[in-house]
Amino acid sequence: MVYQGSTIGSVSASSNAPTVQVTFPNGGETIGGTSTTLTWTASDADGDTLTYDVQYSRDGGFSWATIAVDWPDKSYQIATYLLGSSTDGVLRVMATDGFNAVQDDSDAPFSVANSRPEVVISAGLGGVFVDTQLVFLDGMALDPEDGRLASTSLAWSSNRDGAFGFGENLEVVASTLTDGDHLVTLTATDSGSLTGSATEWIFINPTSDLDVDLSVASNQLATSTELTYTLTVTNNGPNGMSRVMASSTLPVGVTFVSAVADQGWCAEAGGAVSCEFGTLLNGSSTTATIVVNTPTPGTLSSTVVIAGDAPDSDESSNTATVQVSVVSANTVPIPSMSAWGLITLTALLGALAVWLANRRRTSLRA
Repeated sequence: MVYQGSTIGSVSASSNAPTVQVTFPNGGETIGGTSTTLTWTASDADGDTLTYDVQYSRDGGFSWATIAVDWPDKSYQIATYLLGSSTDGVLRVMATDGFNAVQDDSDAPFSVANSRPEVVISAGLGGVFVDTQLVFLDGMALDPEDGRLASTSLAWSSNRDGAFGFGENLEVVASTLTDGDHLVTLTATDSGSLTGSATEWIFINPTSDLDVDLSVASNQLATSTELTYTLTVTNNGPNGMSRVMASSTLPVGVTFVSAVADQGWCAEAGGAVSCEFGTLLNGSSTTATIVVNTPTPGTLSSTVVIAGDAPDSDESSNTATVQVSVVSANTVPIPSMSAWGLITLTALLGALAVWLANRRRTSLRA
C-alpha cells in the first residue's frame, strides 16, 4: 500500500492456498430438530490463520444466503428454523488465509425439515381488566418458509373460555369473558400444518389476597457486617395479579449494598428500595433479598409495604416490619439460658456439692 509515494504497508501472498471440505451436511441428510451444527475441515500448509464465510442455498445453488462471515472455527451451530425447509439444500464454505481463498460445496443436496412458525404476543397485553374495558389482543407470526402469516392463520383462545377469534389484532370486552385468570394463547398454523404458539396471562375482575413477610437470619449482629433482609410475597388468591410491587425505606445509618428479585427487578434510590415482581398467580410466591452494611451501633427497624393492580381482600397483611440490634464489634453478647438449661445447671451444681461433701468426710476419717 502506497500513500503519497511512500509504502505504508504490504501483504505478501503465502506459497500455498488453504484447503477446505464440507463434512456436514454433505448430501443425503435430513436436518430437523431445534438446532444443527454445520461442520467442515480445513488446513493451510503455510500455517496461516484461516477464517470462513458460510452460505446456504435452499434451491440447489441458484441463490445463496450468508450465514456467517469471518468465522474462526470449523463448525457453526444454527437454529434449524433459520435455514428454512428445503429438499434441495446446499452448504458452501469459503476459507481464506487473508490473501488466498478457496471454497467447497456439499457433494449432493440435503433436506431441511419444515419449521414451525415463531409467534409473539405484543408486550403489554397482560393486565387486569374490569367491566366494559376493552382487552386488546395483538400478536403476529413469522414462518421460515411462508414469511409473515396471514390473519386467518392466527387463532386466539383462553384456558377458560376457549376460542376468541382470529387475526393479528382483536378487541374483546372484558365483561364478555368469565371472571378470573385467563391464560391467553395465540396459535399460528403454517402451510405445512405445523403450529407455533405464545401465551400471556390476563385477569378479568380479579380479587386477590397478598401477604408479605420480612425476615433476617439474626436479630443481633456486630457493626460493619452485612445484614440481609429476605422479602417474601405470597398471593393467596383466589385470582392472580399482573403487577405486584414492594417498597421499603432503609434504616438511617446503613449503607446499601444490593437488592435482587427472584423475578422482575429491584432498585435503590435515595435510601428506598423498590421492587416490581410482575405477574403473581394464585398460590404462588416470590422473594427478594436486600443487603445493607451496618457501620454503627443501634436498633434498625425496617418496614416493607406491598401492593398489586387488583383489589386486595385483606390489606392488613400487606405490611411487615423487622427489628435488628447492631452492637459494637468488640461487644460479645452473653447468651441467654433456657429453662431446661437452668434445671441442668442446678442439678450439676447439686451433684458437685454432694461429691465435695463426701470427699471431705472421707478425708476426716483418714
